[in-house]
Amino acid sequence: MRYAYLAMLVTVFLLVPAIPMPARADAPVLANAPIWAGGEWWQFNTTYTTNEVATMDDGLGGTLTQTTTWVNDITKYTLVTKSTVNTYLCYDCSITGTTRMLGTWTDVNPLFGSISGTFDATATNTGHEYRRTTDLAFVKSQIHSSVTVHTYDDTGTEMMGSPSTQNQDGTTTANVPLVQFQFPLHTDDT
Repeated sequence: MRYAYLAMLVTVFLLVPAIPMPARADAPVLANAPIWAGGEWWQFNTTYTTNEVATMDDGLGGTLTQTTTWVNDITKYTLVTKSTVNTYLCYDCSITGTTRMLGTWTDVNPLFGSISGTFDATATNTGHEYRRTTDLAFVKSQIHSSVTVHTYDDTGTEMMGSPSTQNQDGTTTANVPLVQFQFPLHTDDT
């Protein structure tokens, strides 16, 4: 039972990072943003290594620490229409994509000792993102994520309660639109 609970905790812990979030807000003011037509689409494929550590109470008197070490995010945006959001004329873009994360976990508990292992999480993301038409600044997103997490012990054996799947809906609104791009864009820009 403890391992099933642990698998669920790791799954819930991964839900928030799996939702596509707006990027940095400190980009310069843009000019000459492209004009998009309905049906046009673009896709991002980002892979990176990291060392993101998050810690939480395991609910049993111990501490669960998760370290994400590798992320791959593939997200496709398709322009649906234009609409007004928070008084801004926006491109309404449909979003589909997947995010995969690999990493390690450790649970230190005074009752059970220390256990550790690895995780492999995949999130399927769908929803809408709204971009201001004048500069493609982020205005709002409404995303549904379904996250499936496989947890393994330190011998590589999949744990009881794994895989675990959780669903989450999230809305992010920028009170001041977040400018994220500098035009013209080029292949391999970061």
